[in-house]
Amino acid sequence: MTDFISVGVFPVFNVADASISIGVVVLLLGVWIKERQEKARAAVSDETPADVVEEIPQVESAAPVDESKLV
Repeated sequence: MTDFISVGVFPVFNVADASISIGVVVLLLGVWIKERQEKARAAVSDETPADVVEEIPQVESAAPVDESKLV
């Protein structure tokens, strides 16, 4: 396995160390984004009081149903 790579005048870098560094950055970015989403959801649910939510109206049937004829 190649451990060090030299690309022209670019400094030599270690593939394993670069992979670990990139993985840590991706992990921290993912945690940060998830926390922001959870805070946004909490803020939206806190802003909507329960009395603002409309209740579903009860629909009355047009004609009474004779339950003895139901099978």
